[in-house]
Amino acid sequence: MQSKNLVSKIVRFKFNMVSDCAHLLNTWSIVVIVGHSGCGGATACLESAQNTKDIWSIAEGSLATLLPDKAHEITAAWPLDRCLEPLTRYVATMQLKDEKDPLQKVVEENVKLQVKKLAESDVMKHAWGTSKKAVQIHGWVYDLATGRLRDLDVSVPAS
Repeated sequence: MQSKNLVSKIVRFKFNMVSDCAHLLNTWSIVVIVGHSGCGGATACLESAQNTKDIWSIAEGSLATLLPDKAHEITAAWPLDRCLEPLTRYVATMQLKDEKDPLQKVVEENVKLQVKKLAESDVMKHAWGTSKKAVQIHGWVYDLATGRLRDLDVSVPAS
């Protein structure tokens, strides 16, 4: 079973994500969160974080307020902006100045963050606790150019 969502974002109250996970956990014992090179969502978050005049203020206000010259574009794309804003805020806190490939770092850190969020979710707590399922969570990155998967070594074993 495959569940796809933008920037592999784990949202506690997103019904389709929770129901996909619940169904998946009834069938399988392995969950893999996979990011990919050149991710458009990660690119948008990185660009927004880099183009904000006061990078630290992303945590304080909406992107439309912080980027007034792009407010019309952001407002027009509001559902997308709303979806990407949490990752954009996270990217704004990352130290990427010395990174050789900042986008790749954003993709990797996002996968790691989503593995952590899934491991802390109610649906996983239920799987590990109440139903005593031996579910493992893994975080990988798929390289579109080479077709290779790379394990980020952030696996969470069944507790």
